[in-house]
Amino acid sequence: STQSTGTIVTETIDIAQDVELRFIPGCDVFSEVILLDRRTRTLVVCDVAFNFAPDTVATFPWFPRLYFYLTNATRPCCLSTTFKLLIDDPKSMSVSVSSLLGEFDSLIMAHGDVVLSDASELFEAGTVDFVDQVKKTQPRRTLKWIVGVSTLAVAIGTVAFVTRKK
Repeated sequence: STQSTGTIVTETIDIAQDVELRFIPGCDVFSEVILLDRRTRTLVVCDVAFNFAPDTVATFPWFPRLYFYLTNATRPCCLSTTFKLLIDDPKSMSVSVSSLLGEFDSLIMAHGDVVLSDASELFEAGTVDFVDQVKKTQPRRTLKWIVGVSTLAVAIGTVAFVTRKK
């Protein structure tokens, strides 16, 4: 319904049927929840994909730039290799991220540039294939291991964030 109040026009839309929230299991440190907007075919994620182009990373200060290159985090729509240490249930995560393929055309990430076309294909190459590889090579991690590694990752990420150019 549309209402006019002077010069302000407000429109109320029912998004409940168009928007879905999904929990992405397998990386309990982050407890990833994604938002899928079926109407616009847009996926919104926090930590399950990063999208920093190499030319963007090249403008970062030395420490975050080094981190991104060492963790192979300049691939489109990817997880950095740090996540190999953080994923505690690769099988569950693989099933979950694979189930998203084909459901979106655009991808909005908390970390990096928005992808407006071919997003599902880039997500498959950057995140899904990565998680599938982890699933093949790594056993399920223990909580003690994940807490230790995640503490290190958060410390590195904090330093990278604080030292980045404004």
